[in-house]
Amino acid sequence: MLEKIKEMLGITGNYHDPLLQNYIDEVKQYLLDGGVQLEVVESATSAGTIAKGVIDLWDYGSGNGKLSPYFKERAIQLAMKNKSSGGGTEPSGGGTTNYNDLQNKPQVEGVELIGNKTADELGLQLKIAEVTDGGVAFKNPVITSKAIVQEVDAENLYTNVEIDDMFVKQEDGKGLSENDFTDEYRQLIDDLAYTAIAFVSASATNATNEIGSTVTETVITWSFNKEPKTQTIKFGSEAAEVLDKSIRSKSYSGKTITSNTSIVITAMDERVTQASRTLNITFQPRAYWGVAQNKEFYDSADILALSESVLTSTRTRNINVNAGEGEHIIYTIPSSFGTPIFKINGFEGGFIKVGTIDFTNASGYSQNYDVYKSVNPNLGSTQVVVS
Repeated sequence: MLEKIKEMLGITGNYHDPLLQNYIDEVKQYLLDGGVQLEVVESATSAGTIAKGVIDLWDYGSGNGKLSPYFKERAIQLAMKNKSSGGGTEPSGGGTTNYNDLQNKPQVEGVELIGNKTADELGLQLKIAEVTDGGVAFKNPVITSKAIVQEVDAENLYTNVEIDDMFVKQEDGKGLSENDFTDEYRQLIDDLAYTAIAFVSASATNATNEIGSTVTETVITWSFNKEPKTQTIKFGSEAAEVLDKSIRSKSYSGKTITSNTSIVITAMDERVTQASRTLNITFQPRAYWGVAQNKEFYDSADILALSESVLTSTRTRNINVNAGEGEHIIYTIPSSFGTPIFKINGFEGGFIKVGTIDFTNASGYSQNYDVYKSVNPNLGSTQVVVS
């Protein structure tokens, strides 16, 4: 069972074997005390549950965890296997889950609600208006019983002349044009057809860069859902530039950009609705990781020699490292990112802080970096979660 649990947890080597075996035995006893039969506890189907319990106890030992709700639910399911035939449980009581077997089913207009009934079969009709001698009484669309006679309030009554005035009518021998509509109706038609201007896309080249480097050029491209009436672009602290409404790209060259810079595109449509999009050219430090031989002090050259790095503004990430004979896993980030928490193959801890160094990156920028290394060497292929 120990090797099976280690395989499921992704643990290699035998460093943690005594502690893992103690936790496995504790989880097994928990299941037995809860009513799970011995043959079920020792079966391969219980390995996943036992592995989950081992992880929970590992966290509990550090003062940060407890047996999870999922583990307890699985323990109950395993215990229930002892009480059922064929591996399941039988419902109790005299109820039913079949609607057709119910008594006293609901009814509409005396028609029992069973099967796929139409409105006619249920005695329903859609009542929109009633015609009287004086005109048409318009009512809100409602579903009513055919047996109900709806009375019409006099205040809702429209004469036929009033109804004629409500609609645009085609004159004999003429087609309809916008001149046949009042300003009010033309506005309503325009409102129905109007779509506010909006960005579909926008991007900038050389948008993300290592701190200390210099950006000399960038190309801005964008698109809208329709052609704007006017548009402008503003680069950093420079004055906004008015662009022809058909332009969808802008190139900048000969710049000396060394700090975070914003480019703002603003467009306006025929109704003076405005859409704006901000693009940023940013400069970030790197996080570095890889493997190295054990040392009491690591300098800038050691950090730059690590196999992996990424531009980032956070310490959080998942990394995969293969530490061979005598090699430790190294992870280093700017001190301003704060103190990270490490988990190796799901278990918290396993790293120590070697120290803080004045690190100079490949672009010549210097800042304080904290260097961390794995407590143990020779960890092989290892997944590390940093938070």
